[in-house]
Order: sequence, then structure tokens, then C-alpha cells
Amino acid sequence: AFGRWKIPALAAASLAIGTIGLVAFARGGLLERFPADVRELADFRYDFKIDARYPACWLSQTDAFDGFAPVCSETHGDRELVVLWGDSHSARLYPGLAAALGDRVDLAQFSRDSCLPSLGIASEVCQQSNAWVVGQIARLQPNIVVMFAAWTHYKHEWSGPSVAKTSLLATIDALRLAGVPRIVVVGPAPVWQGGLPKRAFEAWRDTPFHRVPDHLPTGLDDEVRNADRDLRHAVEARGVAWYSIVDLFCNERGCLTHVPESQTRLVTYDAAHLTTDGSTLIARDLVAKRLLP
Repeated sequence: AFGRWKIPALAAASLAIGTIGLVAFARGGLLERFPADVRELADFRYDFKIDARYPACWLSQTDAFDGFAPVCSETHGDRELVVLWGDSHSARLYPGLAAALGDRVDLAQFSRDSCLPSLGIASEVCQQSNAWVVGQIARLQPNIVVMFAAWTHYKHEWSGPSVAKTSLLATIDALRLAGVPRIVVVGPAPVWQGGLPKRAFEAWRDTPFHRVPDHLPTGLDDEVRNADRDLRHAVEARGVAWYSIVDLFCNERGCLTHVPESQTRLVTYDAAHLTTDGSTLIARDLVAKRLLP
């Protein structure tokens, strides 16, 4: 009986060992041999919905164009009102703004997946939703509107004339006509090819002293810097404030990977969406630069 099962058993054992070997190779070695914090990077997971008002104020492409919950535009007394408007990247900026602004102001949020904060472009639901948002902004009369999106996801090159640029500038004009006194356009976040967690883990593995550098020069989409420059020129020519995440996060050593407190507290949890740590850094800088109250 043993002889009859010997070959299948050995084959199964070999397959299991081979599978473990592949997993170990893919991750640069068994996770158990790494320090606890680095195991977090190797098996990185992030709950990106918990503090971004999902699904009440962060809608999907399939939600109704006017599906935002009442809490998204709730106001309290005579506080200043800031409206955050954009795609899923704007949703991930919300936690930082909420932390930085606190109870000093009211913070409204209109975020929808894959929808630029621009009128008359993209899918039908985006067009309907954005027109509805501008109507709400006219009704609410906020002190500030913050526009933020993954600009290079929709268009890589922003230097020349385009439908996307024309739409953005026309939307800025529409907001002004709606009575918005201050508009802040937030530029694109750095985009990490393969995702920042993967890049951070590789940097830890390949660094002699096994640490994640606070800035990394490799794995970045270079078009983000170009888009940041070109969109800034277009927006500032309209007399509107531009805020550059690239200027905050990036320098000659590359772009920011994590906050000082921990090498596993990354500023981005995938290719470009912000963690709460990342969004809080940005929000505090917006306040320090007096772009927000």
C-alpha cells in the first residue's frame, strides 16, 4: 500500500515545497525572517475607506449622479465652509483636511471615482454629477473650493490645448460665476509604478542597513512633474491658487515615502492614493501656506 501512494505523496510534497519556494522568491524570502514592521510592508494592507466618508460622500461610477448623503454638505452655524471636490484621490485627501481644519470650519465633500472635477467631459454620470455639484456649490456659497484629482490618470500631457484643459478652466470660471471667492487646485500626487508599498519593501531589502529611505528616486512617473508645472501655469493664469504636492513631497533625492515616525507609515498606499498620514501632511501645509483657514 505504501508503495502505491509513495510517488503521488512525493509529488504532492514537491509541489508544496515548490509553491513555498515561489512565494518566498516572489517576496525576497520568507516573511517570518523579517522584522515585524517590514513584514507590514511585504504584506501591505490599508483600509482606505474607513475615514474617507465612504460610501456617503465618496461615490462609485454606478451611484446616482445626486447620490451624495446630506452629511456631505452639512453646515453648522456661521463657520467658514470649505468644499472638497474631485475623484477618489480627493476622497483620500478628506481625512487630512478634517484633521487639520478640525472644528474651525465646516468641510463639505463631493468625491466620485474616476470623475475629474470638470464640467462637460467623461462619462454621462460624471457630467451629470459635476453639474449637480456646481449647483450645490452655488447654493452653499462656500468660502473655499478645493479641487483635487489624479490629473495624469485622465491626461498625461497638459502643456498644449486640450478638451480636458479647456473644461477645467471653464469649470473654474463657472465656480467664480457661482460666487466662490477662493478656489484652490491641488496638483497631482507622485505616482509610483508598481505601488509605493512594493517600492518601499524593495528599498528596504536592497539597502545595506535595511531601512526605507525617507525619499526614493526610482519608480516614479516623470510625467507627474511635467503635469504639475503645466497645470500650474494654466491655473495661475486664471488667477486661481495652485498647490503642488510635488513641491512638498519631492526633492533632489526623490519623493517622500513615509512620515518620520515610522518607515511603515507610508504616505501613499498604492500607486498614488494618499494614506491619512500623507493627506495630513498636505493639509497642514495648505493651512501653513494660508491657502486654507
